Amino acid sequence: MRQAIFTLLIFSFYSCQTQKRKTTSALNASDSLITSSSEFKLRNLIKQSDIHFSDNWILDKDSIEEIDHFKKGYVLSWRKTDNDVKYVRSYVFELDSQFVRAYEQRFINDTLLSQGQVEFKNKTVQYIRQVIINKKSLTKSNGFWDYEVDGYYYEIYDSGKLSCIYKTVHLNHYYMLFERSNRDKIELTKGNDCLGIKK
Repeated sequence: MRQAIFTLLIFSFYSCQTQKRKTTSALNASDSLITSSSEFKLRNLIKQSDIHFSDNWILDKDSIEEIDHFKKGYVLSWRKTDNDVKYVRSYVFELDSQFVRAYEQRFINDTLLSQGQVEFKNKTVQYIRQVIINKKSLTKSNGFWDYEVDGYYYEIYDSGKLSCIYKTVHLNHYYMLFERSNRDKIELTKGNDCLGIKK
């Protein structure tokens, strides 16, 4: 089903290109996959991998990019703004429309605030890990951000709703939150101890 949707989108897009465009690479990252009629289908496609994907996300960018070494794929980026923070979440698919991964960046006044991966379990967000950026080290060059890491926030979700947030300095893998020796390295910053880490 998902493969059929992407095949239809690609066929529709390329069939309306001029002869000049036909001489360009079929995997040119500047080629847009999105038309006003297909955005709805792509939103539904994402909901097959993220069932709580909300309608307040606005399609920001679509492209075909290198998603792994010598491997092209679709990158669909969506944005929303909440309390002056701009959220940009990107969903990555293989060319056969199989979901690969998702990640999220957050900005204030177009300056990177934090970023990290979005992890799923049973087609719903399990947690979002956001890197805590050392603001003094933050620089941007050729469109890429560089910074030193001060720590990590783990935002834990339950049925699509934020349940609690943990902060840690050195624990950069989710499984490390559950190691008893790390208990004192974790701070609960929002919500109840939904993972039972501090018990």
